[in-house]
Amino acid sequence: MKRRTKRQLVLFVASTVIGALLLVMIAFNVLMSNYIDSEAHAALEEELLFLESDALPLDDDITIEWAPANDYTKTMQVNFLFLDEGRDALHPFLTEREKKLARLLDTRAYPQGTIHRTTIGDERFYLSFVETPSLLSGDEEFGEYVLLYVNASPLVLLSRTMNGIFTFILVLFTLVAGWWGIRLGQRIENAEEKMQHFFQNASHELKTPIMSIQGYAEGWQTGVIPADRATSVILSESEKMSDLVEELLFLSKLESGQLHETYEPLDWNELVFDSLRTVEPIAAKRHVTLIVDPARSAPLVRGDERQLIKAVTNVLTNAVAYARSTVTVRMEERGESVTLAVIDDGDGIAPDDLPHIFERFYTGASGNTGIGLALTKEIVTRHNGTIDVASDHSGTTFTFTFLRNAR
Repeated sequence: MKRRTKRQLVLFVASTVIGALLLVMIAFNVLMSNYIDSEAHAALEEELLFLESDALPLDDDITIEWAPANDYTKTMQVNFLFLDEGRDALHPFLTEREKKLARLLDTRAYPQGTIHRTTIGDERFYLSFVETPSLLSGDEEFGEYVLLYVNASPLVLLSRTMNGIFTFILVLFTLVAGWWGIRLGQRIENAEEKMQHFFQNASHELKTPIMSIQGYAEGWQTGVIPADRATSVILSESEKMSDLVEELLFLSKLESGQLHETYEPLDWNELVFDSLRTVEPIAAKRHVTLIVDPARSAPLVRGDERQLIKAVTNVLTNAVAYARSTVTVRMEERGESVTLAVIDDGDGIAPDDLPHIFERFYTGASGNTGIGLALTKEIVTRHNGTIDVASDHSGTTFTFTFLRNAR
């Protein structure tokens, strides 16, 4: 399934790029071919109209100067070749190309005054011929016929060069599109894999308390388990399940943008004290002492109050759960930032588990899993802050760092 997704994505991206570039190439070639034909015909038609015009003066003192092609077109130059009665070129200094063009009149029945396209070697020509205008008739210097031709090879060469460039771009873009498609496919596969693991872990985490609740409820019903013990476990497991569902919903809304976020200046000391009030009952139940060292002033941070309290509360709850006797909460100002250190005196986190504690549903050496720390990491990151952890056999320290918000 994963390979098929990646393959389909690569094929789709590559075929889209190739198709688009091929359409551009086809459009360019069609337009370029029509442009060359149009310009060549326009240039020759202008000259034919000039030669066939009856408005030429018949004054013997007038010297005929053939107008350059630039007077009629900016892209095509019309050349003139004068032929004798036998349609042979009059001047011996003609090029081999012009001699071949002259011989075409003997080998092919070209009607006079029409325009034809021909190829000599790799060069493309447009040509036509007419009898010498009456003004010049009888003048042996000019002969009996005039062959007009346009050499369109420079534009044809330009078209071929552009096709080469398009081909290179096509290959390059195909490779880039294929690489990008593979990368995108890998990201989709990774996301699908993470989502699959997420649902598997979530269902497992929910299944455990449900089975425990079901087992103790059945034991209570049959009289095997005393009522006070059964209700105690049922309530405890229900709270765990409720907390997990709440965190799952909160994380889902956070990532989907469904939470109504209000970013405003917040008193950092007050925010931490609000979080402490939530965990005080848990600390008292576990006989854990909370030691609070607030910042000297009242530094402000900018953020969403609900999210930040959630992040701080998760870490405080985690610290109280693993502490032996004390949890120290220390707030400080460091230049343009404020910090919060949550220090417990527990057994610490195993070195192998330390790099993974912010991963969702990671199961460490203690066997505990969840998404509380993953949710905390997500919230801190969204507030452009950082959270670091250090741990050894004497305890664990979580450190929040946020930029200050000026009053």
